[in-house]
Amino acid sequence: MDTEVFAFTLLVMSLSLLAGKFLRLNIPLLRKLFLPSSVIGGLVLLLAGPQALGLPVLRDLPAVWETMGILPAYLINIIFAAFFIGKSIPPLKTVWKLAGPQVCFAQVLTWGQYLVGILAGLFVLTPLLGLPEFARALIEIGFTGGHGTAAGLAPTFEALGWPEGQDVGLGMATLGILVGVITGIIMINWASRRKIIEADEASIEKAQKEATHCEFEDREGEGPTRPMVPQSIEPLSLHLALLGGAIGIGYLFLEGLIYLERVLLLPLGWEGIMDYLPLFPLAMLGGHSYSIYFQASFQKPPGNR
Repeated sequence: MDTEVFAFTLLVMSLSLLAGKFLRLNIPLLRKLFLPSSVIGGLVLLLAGPQALGLPVLRDLPAVWETMGILPAYLINIIFAAFFIGKSIPPLKTVWKLAGPQVCFAQVLTWGQYLVGILAGLFVLTPLLGLPEFARALIEIGFTGGHGTAAGLAPTFEALGWPEGQDVGLGMATLGILVGVITGIIMINWASRRKIIEADEASIEKAQKEATHCEFEDREGEGPTRPMVPQSIEPLSLHLALLGGAIGIGYLFLEGLIYLERVLLLPLGWEGIMDYLPLFPLAMLGGHSYSIYFQASFQKPPGNR
């Protein structure tokens, strides 16, 4: 990847994110829909790019668009690696009490999307359109999984011989966000007017204020981690090191699974699947391993370290 092209790609992406934030701040409808600035900025890029309006400034930069198509498969690893770093993981009982209803609800949606996708694949996608059988999972990948899952599965789609699957998944994720947010807001307003639900005006007002302000909080000393002394290591360098280490641990997990499958299961006639496993969920486990270390380290008295 050319360094100059990569740097210019980051510049274009940064400007689009700023454009998304600017539009969100100045268009009340976007705030009421609670659309993230990143989604708005992405739509701006999509409209300005060669697939839509084709503005001359961006139309003549094929290398930039190609780089943008490559980056999500790598950037999603950074997102997942950061999920659990420095977070205190509560006991399983507490996790289930807080998240159990959402888990059950999500499973109903997920398996429903798989069912619809399988039926669509059996009767339409594969026999009529000639798409591969694993295209039946795209509804779940795009809707329940979202942009991150679709981007993270790019190497899997490529290994299976259908690299276009990433683009279809990203398109479905975008459609899912827009339809879900817009129809959801409409349904909430309809239910509120009919007194089916009671709107918490204070919470709505607070959310609207947060959507128009950039708030910075002093979080020194929160959680199991403690503030680092800048003289020992710069905070940004520390964050990059932690993220890189979490991704590295995830990569070792993945390679270990591939090795165990080849040694233990392939000789028994098992069809290999670990080579198609994406890295990002294992990068999340790598970040979780940091959390275990932080909790064990910072809970000890200073003299025992």
